[in-house]
Amino acid sequence: MEKKGNALAWLALIVGILALILAWSAYNRAGADLETQVDEQIEETVDETDNSAAAANADVEADTDTTDEETTDDTENDASAEVETGAVVE
Repeated sequence: MEKKGNALAWLALIVGILALILAWSAYNRAGADLETQVDEQIEETVDETDNSAAAANADVEADTDTTDEETTDDTENDASAEVETGAVVE
């Protein structure tokens, strides 16, 4: 019994692999090359990621420039308030 079940499992595996190969070739024959589509999608995703990273970097740099000036002003104001009132401002 064990050999019959084992042979049936191997047969099912072989039929499954053949079905996958047949489906792949039928899809490619229908006028669309799956490998080309995957390559194009990967390239498009990489480009979008690069653009998003560049935009995020520009936003951070722009925020950092204005934040540095604001932080300096806030620090000076906090220090002045601390000296005048004797209270620690955080």
